[in-house]
Amino acid sequence: MQAGEKGLDEAYNNAVERIEGQLQGFRELGMNLLLWIVFARRPLTVEELRHDLAVKVGISFFDTRNLHTVKDVVSSCAGLVTVDRDSNIIRLVHYTTQEYFQRNYWRGADIEARDRDGTALLLAIQRECDNVVRLLLDKGADLGLKMRMGIHR
Repeated sequence: MQAGEKGLDEAYNNAVERIEGQLQGFRELGMNLLLWIVFARRPLTVEELRHDLAVKVGISFFDTRNLHTVKDVVSSCAGLVTVDRDSNIIRLVHYTTQEYFQRNYWRGADIEARDRDGTALLLAIQRECDNVVRLLLDKGADLGLKMRMGIHR
């Protein structure tokens, strides 16, 4: 790693610590937003991301009360995202932010961790997030889980 990258990583580590230091709802909002932006196949508008973030796994209807304000969405990311006023695209503040998350975000994470909705791999498969599925598999996620859970796509 070059000296410049080390300094950038330190700055991004500090931003992630600020995100993780927020109340749980804002922490989850910020980290989920960053995951959507980093692994999206194309740039996403503010409205697309607000709706993506409002969807709750296991709920069969869309509840508009889960929509976050643009201000909350942006501020939850501790300065790492910005909204382009012309296109209404929400994006990372710099290309090095993308590189940082692709290089560091999954380091040390338990890719087989479970919550009430299943593992990250199962959720990524259900939501058809191909980039996230590929990343998890590249990092060693258990592909056999797909068959054990009855998913045959």
